[in-house]
Amino acid sequence: MMRRFILPAAAGVFLLAPSTSTASAQENPVPSVIPQDSVTLALTRFQTLQQQVQALQQEVMNASPTLQEQQAAVSGMVESAVAEIDPTLQSEMEARMPSIQQEAQTAQAAGDTTRLQALEAEFVALRTRAEEAQQAAVDRPEIAAEIESFEDSLRSEMAARNPDIADTLAELEALAGRLDATLGGG
Repeated sequence: MMRRFILPAAAGVFLLAPSTSTASAQENPVPSVIPQDSVTLALTRFQTLQQQVQALQQEVMNASPTLQEQQAAVSGMVESAVAEIDPTLQSEMEARMPSIQQEAQTAQAAGDTTRLQALEAEFVALRTRAEEAQQAAVDRPEIAAEIESFEDSLRSEMAARNPDIADTLAELEALAGRLDATLGGG
């Protein structure tokens, strides 16, 4: 089975997202490429499945105080680990992100493409640091175990509401792999 990690979505719901690992690469063969004339259909199907899964996740999370508590605990563990991994990240992001946005608006209004590129590079560097710190946090065995427990509980609750969700998740994962292979992300 492919190892997964969870990411907080805008609505506060954890989304099941595939992570890459050596074990998963050995377990799953390289996905086949989607013919060019079918990519748009595949993307549409992927988006439809993703929306179905997200809607069910939101419904389950809204109905389960236990899952909400488990999600909050996992989020807290990840936040604490990120702070240990990169102690200055949070304060730098809080200080710079609003400034970057404001400076970018000013540079765009002035037509200063050089400044816009520099601000974009700074934004990308901060985002990359955050992604790397989060990944390092979720890779910690104790956090990975809590994430897996949460995901198992979430999938179980989702299956109780929609017995076909396992098939939907499997199709979504397979389609994600094929799209990744087709569009050059893998």
